[in-house]
Amino acid sequence: MLSFVLDTWRSRGVVAHFVGVQLTTSYRTKSLGFLWALLDPLLFMCVYYIVFGRIIAMRPLSFMIHLFVGVIAFRFLQGSAAQAAGVLRAHGGLIKEIRFPKVALPLSVIIARLFDFGAGWLIAIPLGFAFGYPPTLYWLAIPLFVAIQILFVAGFSLVTAYIGLFFADVENILGVLLRLWFYLSPVLYGLELVRQRTEGSPLLYRLYLLNPMVSIVECYQACVQRAQWPAVQFVSYALVSSIATLLIGVLVFRRMEGQIAKYV
Repeated sequence: MLSFVLDTWRSRGVVAHFVGVQLTTSYRTKSLGFLWALLDPLLFMCVYYIVFGRIIAMRPLSFMIHLFVGVIAFRFLQGSAAQAAGVLRAHGGLIKEIRFPKVALPLSVIIARLFDFGAGWLIAIPLGFAFGYPPTLYWLAIPLFVAIQILFVAGFSLVTAYIGLFFADVENILGVLLRLWFYLSPVLYGLELVRQRTEGSPLLYRLYLLNPMVSIVECYQACVQRAQWPAVQFVSYALVSSIATLLIGVLVFRRMEGQIAKYV
């Protein structure tokens, strides 16, 4: 484990190169370039609000900040995991020709998507003012929860990169699973609604809370919407599940790293 971390740190120049490639590839073919990192989550927020905030249920305009925070958090996970699933196959020729730490490829995807995530949080500030949730001191805790989510996304993306190496269709399957995961997380609705609907079934509610993204999104929502420190149970579970996911991802990826060239 320690050697893996040290090898990754020594290859930070390689990671930086691939991050540049990822960012260039993502935006060079788009007329608005990096502006899409700002517009994309805004457009999704508007669509979800029209469907889930006006058509299916009547929610106040302030619900849009709830949607936006959840959307940018989940799109960071979705974008990283989906791209990581195909990144090793996409660079198969390079992997066979040049020797370098292969973990640099999925890591570059995560860091590139982190740029989009950061841009989303910059937009969240003016949106907070617009929808009645101006930044408070509790917003200063958001970087902590972003760091926790990075651990979770990194671990999960390393696992999807491993699976994607052996199964070419994993990106399509992953897209469906991530969409389901999105609906099972408190983005289009609040956690309080889940409590009410599962009031007669505490076991079902506890099973729902096993989803790590529930705790991560709830930490964001507490800081942004309720201007308070999230409950200790959510912070603790978010941290523990993220570290555990990262360890699993590292162990899985480390175990097969030397065999990647055989399968790409």
